[in-house]
Amino acid sequence: MASALRRNRESDTGEGPAALRVNWVWLVLLVSTFAHIPIYVSSMAEMENASALRKILHIPLDLTSPGFFINFSVFDFAVPALVMIGFSRRQLVFAGNRIIVLVAVAPVIILLHSSAMLFFAGDLNVVWLLKESVKLVIVTVHFGLLVLLFQIPALRFPPTGITAVCLALALPAVILNSRFELTIGNNWFFIPRTVLAVVLVGFLFLLLADGKWGDSLKSRARIVAAALAVTLIAALTFSKMAAGVAGASSLWLLFGIRRQESVPAPLKMIVLAIAVLGTGMLLFFGVERVLGVDSWERSIGVRLDLWRVAAENIWASFPVGLGLGQFAETMRLGETLAGEGHRYTHNSFLGLTTELGLLGILLTVGLIAIARKAAQGFPVVVIPLFLIFIIPPLIIHDGHTFRMVVLVLALGFARSMYPATMESEETAEDPTRQTARRN
Repeated sequence: MASALRRNRESDTGEGPAALRVNWVWLVLLVSTFAHIPIYVSSMAEMENASALRKILHIPLDLTSPGFFINFSVFDFAVPALVMIGFSRRQLVFAGNRIIVLVAVAPVIILLHSSAMLFFAGDLNVVWLLKESVKLVIVTVHFGLLVLLFQIPALRFPPTGITAVCLALALPAVILNSRFELTIGNNWFFIPRTVLAVVLVGFLFLLLADGKWGDSLKSRARIVAAALAVTLIAALTFSKMAAGVAGASSLWLLFGIRRQESVPAPLKMIVLAIAVLGTGMLLFFGVERVLGVDSWERSIGVRLDLWRVAAENIWASFPVGLGLGQFAETMRLGETLAGEGHRYTHNSFLGLTTELGLLGILLTVGLIAIARKAAQGFPVVVIPLFLIFIIPPLIIHDGHTFRMVVLVLALGFARSMYPATMESEETAEDPTRQTARRN
């Protein structure tokens, strides 16, 4: 009986044999958010000058949408697989009507809307309607599946070591991917750098999610070093949003949390080392390119134009909306944005409302409610960092479709949804940590 109780406690707290399984689950989740599989679907004429690798990942269909591709994430396959394993081992159960609504009802309503648009609306880009409908359904289902997965108490705290290793390996990978994208372009195999930059910032937030770093200046110094490294890499890959999020996180870690101790000298040395590294990488990439690509003025100006067009279309198409994937079709009629090539509004709330009308407003309200609930699942000291991570992708990108954003939202939502087990979990500290606290 005692051994059975000990095994249950180990499984709940992430200690003992169950900890290995928890580490593996998080390793799969983190790596799968980073790994993507772009499948290109376009006419054979577009493939004449393409690389051999892109030709292998090409489906030879002559579509009306040039350059159409589906950018699958390994995450899309990993999450359902992990949930099925959890149910097969009887570690998971259906956790209430709210999850069933998220996983079943919301996707059905989205598909019904797209079906109605397909049959009753005229002159639609059917290819993009189907693609964006499937993508939004997948994102919604994944959120529900992740909340189910995080029923297991130990999974609600990402292992620090696994997360740190993934972040360390991802930093050079993002640089290499961005360099291929910018120098070789669409004729090669690459993953959108903005998506990977958001993954980096997500890894950083998951390192901070337990809030335990606030007890030690050394822990804060290590976290600040990681945040500065992410800021540098995001800036070098021209993702200003991700660089701003990581930089703001660094400032909060240094100055937002009041401590009597001064900033330690090792932290100053770390900042100096990162500055030297950044200077070297600027020379490697070329200062003119770094300073000249996608200026702040152009970035802000294009977004303001996109939001203006979105607002006009909300008014013109309400309450049914344009239909998923149809926003880009309206931009082809404008002189300013016709040559930009943007397919999205770069704002989750405007994008959902523009393309789904009244249904988009309901989804927007639901998204805000989920974010609010998710914030309550993290320690008080982490909530500002959660808001720093979540708000910018939703405001200046279509962040609701980013897998890392979905993962973080589901983690916080699950932790706030199961408060009884979460409270006991937060008090289950590492023995060395308890000794240090007593001393």
